[in-house]
Amino acid sequence: MKASAALSDAPVDRSFGNEGYAYLLAQEPKSAGVCTDILKSHVRQDRYYACAFQSHKETQVFNSAVWLLDGDGERDHSFTVDFGSLMEKDKTFIPYSLMEDRKGNLLCLGEVSKNPHRLWKFKNTGELDKSFASTGFIDSDRLTAERLNFRFAAALSDGYVIACHTPDFKTVLVALSPDGTLKPTFGNEGVLDLESQLPGYGAGITGLIATTHADGSNRVLLLSLRGVGDDLFSVLSAIDSKGRLDTSFGNNGHFKSENATFYRGLSCSSVSSLVTLCGGHMLADESMQPDIIRLTSNGAPDQDFNKGAPVRFDANAGMWHHMIEYEGRLVGVGSFYNHNRAVRYQADGTLDVTFVSPWGHGAFGAVPPNPGFYMDGNSSIAFVPASKRLLICGDVNVTAQNQVAAAVLALALG
Repeated sequence: MKASAALSDAPVDRSFGNEGYAYLLAQEPKSAGVCTDILKSHVRQDRYYACAFQSHKETQVFNSAVWLLDGDGERDHSFTVDFGSLMEKDKTFIPYSLMEDRKGNLLCLGEVSKNPHRLWKFKNTGELDKSFASTGFIDSDRLTAERLNFRFAAALSDGYVIACHTPDFKTVLVALSPDGTLKPTFGNEGVLDLESQLPGYGAGITGLIATTHADGSNRVLLLSLRGVGDDLFSVLSAIDSKGRLDTSFGNNGHFKSENATFYRGLSCSSVSSLVTLCGGHMLADESMQPDIIRLTSNGAPDQDFNKGAPVRFDANAGMWHHMIEYEGRLVGVGSFYNHNRAVRYQADGTLDVTFVSPWGHGAFGAVPPNPGFYMDGNSSIAFVPASKRLLICGDVNVTAQNQVAAAVLALALG
């Protein structure tokens, strides 16, 4: 996929929030914050959850919370979570990711200071759901006899699933009932030791989503980095609602990438049912070339997208972080050697040159070390259908005030 050497800017939608940005915490000199995730609500029309944290460089005062925004970047005060008011004394919580279940309850996964990871559950009013594990949260060292490392979580039709590492870096899936107890019908009393069913050795869990079949049952898709000898590759594995490897998917339950391809973005369209993987492919000189592949629901490469082959962007210094489907096209963001870039593809895998015409891609944010917006590469992205905006998490560096503000940026997709 040839990319022009010219680098135009992706358009910021300045009608969103404050000149294109929704700021999530009080902007204070000597403070540093970042927005770590954005989630489009499937229950609240035109509403978007965002989580962020901030600390003061001198006073060490720490704040973290979840907010509800409308499609124009304005606060909806019907939902707010302040983690500071919920935490034990002298402890803080860093939120990493957000999930919403079919009833509109919100879950937040993150890390407690001096402690393990924690999964919170809130009612759609923002109230802590204390029927969940009797406290409203689950800590990763209290779920099983072995202390786990929570990496990702997803909502099922009748509960939740968490992708975990054990202390010796083995991959485990844990399924929970809606009340936070281990789900006995999944795996071995709620725990699935997946390590022995994955190829090679583990090098990290990079994604987790749950999809729904026509009969209402769930399929869990786990994206991980694996290795055999010196070769590293990505593997997408399918697990059914009983905690069994779904051997109808891919090759005996797995889709394996080419060697030296590292996928970090995972999404599935509710319209086309296509699964999108994005990341980068490492070349012989160890530079990274942005890479995307699309799979059908049975784990086979989508022949309509670049004839089933990965689409590689001709810029050997970056990788895609996230891709989502909207209106039959793919839009996503990635990081390159000195900037962030947004891109849009047609359903056949060619660049959509109507976006940042005539290129199909454009830069956004600041170039280090300049002030401006910097994307948080681990967070999700969200699409606003009514205004055709793409929402991106990160922070705005205001050098003159020694301040870094947590913010959501809106790009105009047109």
